[in-house]
Amino acid sequence: MAFNVLTSTATELSRLLARREVTAVELTKAYLEQIRKHNKAGAHLNAIISVVPEEQLLETASKLDQERAEGRVRSPYHGIPFVVKDNIWTAASFGLPTTCGAWALKEAKAKNNADVVQAVLNGWLQGVWRLHRLFGGWRTPAGSSSGSAIAAAVGMAPFALGTETEGSVLQPSDRASLYSIKPTIGKISTRGCLPGIKLTDVVGPMTKSPEDLAAFLDILTPIKDVSHVDFLTGAFKDLRIGFLDTKQWLSGPAIETVNAAIDLVEKSGAKVKRNVALVSSEDDKKFNDLISNDLRKGFEEFAEGLDQAPVKTLQELVDFNREHASECLPEGTSDQQYIEDVVKAADLSAEKYQEYTTTLRLNTGAEGLDAVFRENEIDVLNGPPTGRGTSVAILAGYPVGTLPLGYARFNGRAFGLTVIAPTNAEPLILRIMSAWDAIVFKRQPPPKLMSWEADVPEM
Repeated sequence: MAFNVLTSTATELSRLLARREVTAVELTKAYLEQIRKHNKAGAHLNAIISVVPEEQLLETASKLDQERAEGRVRSPYHGIPFVVKDNIWTAASFGLPTTCGAWALKEAKAKNNADVVQAVLNGWLQGVWRLHRLFGGWRTPAGSSSGSAIAAAVGMAPFALGTETEGSVLQPSDRASLYSIKPTIGKISTRGCLPGIKLTDVVGPMTKSPEDLAAFLDILTPIKDVSHVDFLTGAFKDLRIGFLDTKQWLSGPAIETVNAAIDLVEKSGAKVKRNVALVSSEDDKKFNDLISNDLRKGFEEFAEGLDQAPVKTLQELVDFNREHASECLPEGTSDQQYIEDVVKAADLSAEKYQEYTTTLRLNTGAEGLDAVFRENEIDVLNGPPTGRGTSVAILAGYPVGTLPLGYARFNGRAFGLTVIAPTNAEPLILRIMSAWDAIVFKRQPPPKLMSWEADVPEM
């Protein structure tokens, strides 16, 4: 049976590997070929910033094939490549720098793997490291994890790891028509990840299917005595699902598409509540003050885990960028005003820090989303990937997932919805996703790339 890098899910690849119909070496070669074809050439997607040396990758893949032949299988996804955002430590032994997209860190090597990388390596094969321009400004859709999202969507890897402070996993995943999840705050370790914003920072997986997402979560945040896959029922029956008013955030044909999807959800057995009003009180200034406070300290902690890094503080990074402006601040990404503002911002006292954190959590959680769930008698709330709904959930620390719904005819842009659930209700989101995939919309790869050429790497 053939596999196609654009369409095959990790679950499908796992079955092929188990039946000995493909090897980890063959998978690795196919995904490397897709990177060569469309990263700096072809569609010029610029999703990948660096790749583990090919010889090293193939040697590792061969060892994993040998382990499988000897009956030693680390997980169902033993031998499948993946990609990691470039603000996550990967140990120097992989031959990759940890740059965060900053020229100043182009030679920096992490002393250790981030916790999430090590967790994935325990069951998978190290793959490639994507584009992430945290300090240089990204040029791809919707957020700093867009390199990860693009890589997974266009067949450079079956799935990816991104990070999120406020929408950086969810919005790129929406634009790439992927299933992703921003887990409950604190559920997945962020040690070895930048920027280190304690209120909202999470690591989020990005995949082509709900099955892949559930399996990824089994590795990253296992549930005792049960698998996340067990919650993939493929049914909406008896779920209570709320939807924000589509006219508030959609226009034109998209309204018809979303409303048709809502009708289908209701006809499939869900108890639907339309036009739910979002009640919460956010405070952007408090959040921005927390970000400034944490980013300065977070960068220093992150840089301490790097060797060969000429800068160890944000002030040193700002100065380095000025001194090497032609390389660090090229045309199109020449503004570092945000970093300069963060450097200048006053430190919060411990009392103020706790006050801001408590207030934001209370306003968006117990007095915000919890009230919405309770008063509308709904289990989850669906709405747009951008806008207040998602922002409120992020500040509350609640889990949010993406639901692909299609591509706009006039420009090919992907669009979809997000699903917000109460804290620690990732299994509920997975159930929604599985029903969405089975009943509402079967995810498709980007149409423009599908028609780019006939010889998409296939084995």
